[in-house]
Amino acid sequence: MQVLNASNEFSTVGECTTMPTRRTDSAFPISYNKDNESIIEGLTKREYFAAMMMQGLVSSNLRFEDEYQRARLAVVQADALIAILDAE
Repeated sequence: MQVLNASNEFSTVGECTTMPTRRTDSAFPISYNKDNESIIEGLTKREYFAAMMMQGLVSSNLRFEDEYQRARLAVVQADALIAILDAE
């Protein structure tokens, strides 16, 4: 079975169908705000993954020089996850 992805490409791996994961892909379906008639795209997958990584880092006992170091690590980990998912 094949599925058409956002770039109008078909992706198939064996019997499993996969779609590439890009940093700019939307993590959630697009919604519509009726009040001001605008489209809301929400978080990108990169932002969502980084937020999940940040949540884990905040709840850990790891010490950081400052909050920026923790945030940078969360983004680096999110980028690594996206690269691995995209490579599969």
